[in-house]
Amino acid sequence: MLPARPMDAKQALEGALDRADQALLEGRDAIKDMRISAVTNHDLAQSLTTLMSDLDQELATYKDPVTFRVLE
Repeated sequence: MLPARPMDAKQALEGALDRADQALLEGRDAIKDMRISAVTNHDLAQSLTTLMSDLDQELATYKDPVTFRVLE
């Protein structure tokens, strides 16, 4: 968009930054929830597996699937 449409480029960048901020907040919340769950259940591996399964379902529309495994 640059240099032809600087205002459009600025808006696109601001939108991307807003989405990145939202992703960070959601990630922090997910980690916090996982920690609380792990402390309550005393099963970090299960908490990680559940979290990643939920993430995989949310990202199912993307081309590349999320791959993960927990080694105990």
